Formats: sequence, structure tokens, C-alpha cells
Amino acid sequence: MLFTHHIQALHGGNSENCNTGTTSQRELPETECGYGMKKYCEHFTGLLVNERDDEILLAMTRCGKWTCDFCGVVNSRMWYARILEHLNQNSDLDWCWFTLTAHSKKRGAVKSIENLRSAWDTLTKRMKRKFGKYQYCRVYEKHRDGSFHIHCIASFHFNDIKVRHQKNGTDVNYSMWLSKTAKSLKLGYYTHADDISTTKHAGFIASYVAKYITKMSVDFASEIGRVRRIQTSQNWAKLEKPKNGEWKLRPGFYEADIFAAIKKRKHVIDVSLGYEVTIDDFEETYIYPPKFAHDY
Repeated sequence: MLFTHHIQALHGGNSENCNTGTTSQRELPETECGYGMKKYCEHFTGLLVNERDDEILLAMTRCGKWTCDFCGVVNSRMWYARILEHLNQNSDLDWCWFTLTAHSKKRGAVKSIENLRSAWDTLTKRMKRKFGKYQYCRVYEKHRDGSFHIHCIASFHFNDIKVRHQKNGTDVNYSMWLSKTAKSLKLGYYTHADDISTTKHAGFIASYVAKYITKMSVDFASEIGRVRRIQTSQNWAKLEKPKNGEWKLRPGFYEADIFAAIKKRKHVIDVSLGYEVTIDDFEETYIYPPKFAHDY
């Protein structure tokens, strides 16, 4: 069970995407909140309650699974924040990004993942010998034909970037060393690589990986089994956890609680839905959220 983890992350920190503040709107909002994102985790099992001086905040717990319509989006946003935080903390390092594909005879979800995973450990060791100790963050992306490939950012420069002129008229940057190494590890012939200019800001670099996280399908696990969608080196910064001291886990918010809130003249806000809870929500039930919240 996870904290609704970073209230801003639930709706991208953008009040235009979803109202997460005090509201007098009495109709229960639509179940989706910008970009087709659910407003809460349908698998929630409890309620977090935070009583403040002038209001009481309620937040539904979430399952944290990538396969959940709500939690998958929240996970992506939290990873973006984590990547951005780490890059900001290590702005003095050189960074590159690169793409690796599976061998042409290893197409399809399962075979391509097996091919990439079989070569990844050896590749990371070779990069360490070549470039020294480094940090990285890598993510899988699914191609149109169902095969997977890898996108990665790493804290070094290849320093051998060339331009490949392709048959379709486009130019692709690549590293000669990476292309030769990928071929020796029986990966795909196509690689892309570029040394990131020091003028690029952390948000620009973080978005490179983050955009592929958000594109990963919810059936990722059912397609290829227990494989990490995103992986970082051990020294990658972790997000600072919110201070939960004021939040208490409860099975729900009861009718007696709303009467107590009214007596204290405190607004009760469900921050997961951006909804003000009032006595009207207890006309046919003794507990909030009512059963119909599970049925959306």
C-alpha cells in the first residue's frame, strides 16, 4: 500500500489538469483527469486523513501497480521527478543518451527482451572499462512491430559521434564504439547515440527518458513477465518521501467525522478527486467514500 505519494504528482502539479483544491462544486467530478488519467486508484483499500487548522484533507491510498490506469500515470510522473532531481544534483557531469535495438532475428516482445537482457550486463561492464565509473537510467520502449528496444541516459560522453545518412533521407547520430560493441554482443545493427551538450537543461534530458515511460503499455507484465520497466544505477537519487506524521491511515471517513468537522467549521477535501465532502454525501451511507466511488 502506497501513500497517494506526492499530492502534486497525482495530477502533474497542474491545477488546469484537475482541481485538487477546495471546491464548492457539489456534483461528483468526472472519473478522468486530463490525458485520460483516472482521478483515483480503483484498487484503493483505505483513506489517509490529515486534519489541519482550517480543513481536513482526505487522500485515497493507491496500489502502485503499473497496470493500474491511475497508478501507472502517477508512477511515470514520479519517475520523471526522480530523474530530474538526480540530474539537477549532478549537473557537473557529462551526459549522453543512446538507443539499442534487438537483433533482426529476435523480433517480438519476448525474444527482443531476452536478446536485450542477455547483452545488457556485458555492455554495462564494457562501458565501465571504457568510460570509467558512471551512472545511468534505462527504459524499454515497444516498437510498432511489438519488439522492444532500450533508451538510456548515462553520465559520460562517447566522444566519437558520427552521422549516419539513412535511405529514407534522414540523418541519425551514432557512436562508432557503441555500434561495434552492440554488433559483437549480437544486438541489432541500428543504434543511436549522442553526447548531450552542457547547454541542455536537466528538464530537457529528463524528458528524453520520461516520454518513453509514459508510452509503455499497461499489459507490459503480461507480455514479457517480471521485467523492470525502468532501471537505474545504484547511486541514482531517490525521491524524498513526504513527511507522513500528519497523515493517518483509516478505513474511511465516518458520518460522525463529518459532524465533528462541521462543528469545528472545517472544510473536508478529498484531494484525490478535488472534491469537497459535505453532509450530503452521507444521506445513504455512513462512511466516505461511498460504495458508488468504487463503481466508476
